[in-house]
Amino acid sequence: MVPHKPVPVLAVVAALLSWACAYPVVRLALPFFAPVPLAAARYMVAACLVICWLCVKRPQLPRLKDLPRFLVCGGIGIALYNILFNTGEQTVSAGAASLLLNTAPFLAAIAAVLFLNERLTRWGWLGSLISFTGVVIIGSGQPGGLGFGSGTTVMLAAALCSATYYLLQRPLVTRYGALVTTAYILLIGACLLLPRLPCAVSTHNGWQAWALVGVLRRVVS
Repeated sequence: MVPHKPVPVLAVVAALLSWACAYPVVRLALPFFAPVPLAAARYMVAACLVICWLCVKRPQLPRLKDLPRFLVCGGIGIALYNILFNTGEQTVSAGAASLLLNTAPFLAAIAAVLFLNERLTRWGWLGSLISFTGVVIIGSGQPGGLGFGSGTTVMLAAALCSATYYLLQRPLVTRYGALVTTAYILLIGACLLLPRLPCAVSTHNGWQAWALVGVLRRVVS
């Protein structure tokens, strides 16, 4: 058995812990910020780091024909996703939110079967059925249940945005690489959220609120 090198293992652990922290930290930040200004503040800080990275690395600029796909990915995968995510977490618990959002791979698989002519094995369909059953059970236990406009349905809409983003970005990742593609998409999403940034800045919530935004910046980056 080949031993795992410690650095990649630690990197994976750090990534998992960072993403796991996003759910409770967003819940803690929502009393200080409205959902959309919180998304704007979170991604403006992250965008500053991305701009620095792009200036240092100077990767290939997006081709003109790829710009519409980049814009759609930034709009759906960053801006709309985070607006829905933050809105849903106003009523959905952090633990339930993490489980509901993790239905995105299931939704992406179903979309790939329907629109990309991909196939699922029997085990894949069984896993999809289990995932769907889990969504119904978890969602039913949240405020508003599975009713239209409830936190659960808003969170599932965010998961659908994430699944759509997975599929749309695939050609871009093949052409530009994962890091460069993510950097450009994040920057576009931040620009789309920019009109709501003044609202976040003008709230004067104190250092505790901006400390939480700083933690979320680390999760994004």
